[in-house]
Amino acid sequence: MRQHPDVYFPENKELFFFDFNFDKGLSWYENWFADHQSQKAVGEATVWYMRWDEVPERMAQTLPDVKLIFLLRNPVDRAYSNWCHDMRDGRYPFDQSFEAFLETSTRDDRKILSSGYYDEHIERFLRYYSLNQMFICTTRELRTDASSVCRNLFAFLEIDPEQAVTSLEQDNVSWWFHRGALLRAANTFTAPVKYLGLKPPVRTLWSSSRHFRQLFWNKTKRPPKISSKARDYLADHYAPHVTRLEALSKRSFPEWK
Repeated sequence: MRQHPDVYFPENKELFFFDFNFDKGLSWYENWFADHQSQKAVGEATVWYMRWDEVPERMAQTLPDVKLIFLLRNPVDRAYSNWCHDMRDGRYPFDQSFEAFLETSTRDDRKILSSGYYDEHIERFLRYYSLNQMFICTTRELRTDASSVCRNLFAFLEIDPEQAVTSLEQDNVSWWFHRGALLRAANTFTAPVKYLGLKPPVRTLWSSSRHFRQLFWNKTKRPPKISSKARDYLADHYAPHVTRLEALSKRSFPEWK
C-alpha cells in the first residue's frame, strides 16, 4: 500500500494504539502521522485490533468515519501458524506436537483457536461500523491475484485504482528448529534431577531462555506441515464460524470448507 502515492503509513507497521497504548492518549497516536503530507488515504495496520473486545468501541469513538481493511487467513492455517510462533517463543514443551496441544490443552492459551473466530470479531465491528466501511479479503486472494485485490482495495479507499504496484513480496517466512534429537537426549539425561526435587533443566531453559533456544534455531528450516488429522479436526471446528462469517460479510469462503 505504501507504493501508492496517495497512501501514507507510519514507519512502524503496528502501533497498538487502540489495544495496548490507548491510555497514552490521542496526541501520542497523532504523532506517528506527523510526516503526513497530502496523501488521501492515511492509516496503519495492527493485527491485534481485530482480536480485543474493547477495540471497536474505542475506534468508533475516536474515528467513526474510517475505512477498515480485514485480511483474513484460512483459520486452520492461522491457528497452526500461531502455535508454531508460540513454540519458537518457548511457550510449549519442545517435544509437544500440535496434535497433542489440540488434545490436551484445557484452555485456549494465547487465543490460538478463538483468534480464528472471524465471525465474532467482525460482528463486534459491525456494532459500530457499516459493512460498506469494510474491505474483506483473504491471504489466498492476495497471493493468487494480488493485482485485482489492489485495484479493488484502492477503489474502496477512493484513490486511483490503476496505480501500479511493483513489489508484492512477503518477508515473514517462518523458520523452525534443528538438533531435535540432541535436545531430547539432553532432556532424558537430566531427567533424574526431578528425584532431587529440582525442575527439569532442559525444559526450564527452553521455556525461559531465548539464548538457549537460539542454539537450536535454523532459519533455513521450515516448520513441519500440519497433519491431515489436525487439519480435519480444525476444519470441523471452524465450519460453523465460517458459515456465520459468510452471512455477516455477504461473501463466500469456499476454500475454507
